[in-house]
This record gives sequence, structure tokens and C-alpha cells, in this order.
Amino acid sequence: IQDTRGAEFHPALDLERVTVRLRKGMGLPAYSAFQGVTAEGMSLDDVLKGSGVTDLAICGLATDYCVNQTVMDACSRGYAVTLLTDLSAGVAPDTTGKALEQMTAAGATLATGAEYAATSPGRA
Repeated sequence: IQDTRGAEFHPALDLERVTVRLRKGMGLPAYSAFQGVTAEGMSLDDVLKGSGVTDLAICGLATDYCVNQTVMDACSRGYAVTLLTDLSAGVAPDTTGKALEQMTAAGATLATGAEYAATSPGRA
């Protein structure tokens, strides 16, 4: 819930490295990060493409809802997507399994955070 303790960033997160913040679900249902906008009204897709980003590593909660929709939207927009499985968690085993199948069918790669870091120099 906006403006509550549960909506705060974890205190261990280095916010100095955060260059873009998006808001989504402001009065409307929104699962995908691609439905979010910056304070200036730019979409995530516009921010990424404007920065020349072509590859995304995605993780979060919940694998079977918001993460799934974000991965699906990223794949449909042509990004190379890696889902970091050990850094994500689903709501239920059955819906999480279905979401993983859907994401890989769309072209996403599944990897752990360590696997991704080992194959992606400079991105750890």
C-alpha cells in the first residue's frame, strides 16, 4: 500500500545506484513493470530503449503474477530476458509452474542469480 512501511525500499538497498523509479497500479490494476511510468510520465520501454538496453534480468514477487507479466511484456517487446529464479517467488506451486512454462515458451531464459552473474561480466 502506497506510503506505508510495506511500500518502502529495504534499508540495505543502495539507492544511490537506482537511476529510474517507476510507479504502477496508481488506481488501476497493473501487474507488469511495463505498465509503470516515471515521475516524468515515461514508460519503462521508453526508458530502456532510450538507454540502449536490449537484455533484461528480471526477478521479484510474485513469479506467477507481476514477474510473469513483466517477463511476457519484455519478451513481446523484443528484449532478451533472463528470469532469476532464486531471486523470485511465486504465490502457489501450480500457478508458478504454469508461469515458468509460459515465460520460457515466450523466449525467456531461466537462471539463478549466480549463474547469470557468472555469464554476464560486469552485471553482478
